[in-house]
Formats: sequence, C-alpha cells, structure tokens
Amino acid sequence: MGYKTIEGYANALPEKLKGYIEHFVKVRDEIIIIRQYKCSETVYNYSKDGFQVKAALYQHMINSQVYSITCTATEEAYIKYEPIFDKVGRSFEVR
Repeated sequence: MGYKTIEGYANALPEKLKGYIEHFVKVRDEIIIIRQYKCSETVYNYSKDGFQVKAALYQHMINSQVYSITCTATEEAYIKYEPIFDKVGRSFEVR
C-alpha cells in the first residue's frame, strides 16, 4: 500500500516491523525535521541470537518514495553510540 505522507508511513511501520522482527518493542516514534523535510525517527528493541538489540530507524519520504537508514547496537552499547546514530540519522540526505 502506498503512503502519501511520512506520518502515514510512520504510523503503519510498527505493525510492519512486528511481522519481520522477532520480539519487536517500539521505544520511541516521532516526526523530526531535517533540512526542512519531515522525517520519521523510530527507536525499537528486539532480541536476536540471545542478544538484546536496540535500533534507530530514520526514514525520509521524497516523491512518495521512502529512503531509510538503520543504526543498531546491543542494548548495553546503544547509549554509547546514540549520539553518533543521531548525527548519522540527522545528516542522512537523498540527492
């Protein structure tokens, strides 16, 4: 199904991720502004091979096409890498 706005896409995303990622738990989901564009930032936890993992997913919608980048670390290491993930996610640009 096509989405016309990043908000519509972001609202549907958690249910989609639950279908693909085992033990998915949404931590935070918000619309942020990057270079005058609305973007979705979703932070979530899941478990994989006995590890607790935390990820930040940044998504941009341009001309009804969604572009994304995901930054992932173990839950323990996430706090250390969060400033880097935030910088990467907020500097992500589609040209």
